[in-house]
Amino acid sequence: MEAELKSLRIDRTARNTPAPSKWATRWIVFGVILFVLLGAARFAYEKLNAAPVVQVQRIKPATTPSASGGSVMLPLKLTNLKKQERLDHAATALKLVGLGDRMSHFPRQLSGGQEQRVAIARAIVTDPALILADEPTGNLDAGSAQEILTILSRLNKEFGKTIVMVTHDPHAAQFATHIRHLEKGELLAEGAVPA
Repeated sequence: MEAELKSLRIDRTARNTPAPSKWATRWIVFGVILFVLLGAARFAYEKLNAAPVVQVQRIKPATTPSASGGSVMLPLKLTNLKKQERLDHAATALKLVGLGDRMSHFPRQLSGGQEQRVAIARAIVTDPALILADEPTGNLDAGSAQEILTILSRLNKEFGKTIVMVTHDPHAAQFATHIRHLEKGELLAEGAVPA
């Protein structure tokens, strides 16, 4: 699996995106959250090496035979990869989330959990260092939610991805290594619980 993830690596040196300092990283994290909320995926990809996974992820309706694969390839349109390379990256990302056999399925042929796994594949297809997950299990049944949390946990532990997950679900929060609570617009210190 590690070799498959390495095959997703994209050379970003041509875009002059040097690694940020520790101070800048704090502002970058804040900026990532802000820009993802505003829907500026291009900025997140090009400047911050981040990718969003949102709660209600609907796959773009496609008229082509590779519906799921086409949805996963969308972020790759921001790169200089050729079409076949984009297809290969999409196939690898779908395989990593257990949907390698669903490359040509249309949205109506996928369950809610499978659609969310397509969303995760779309997020990891560019091999980002940071994945921002906004309620990734919010609309899923318990079994599908467990699968999504397992995939995110595996991305963190096996592939070194940083996952920032926003959730109201205490079960989902148990998968985190660090938990911060938000109360009345204020981010509490780690370990502090809202009153």
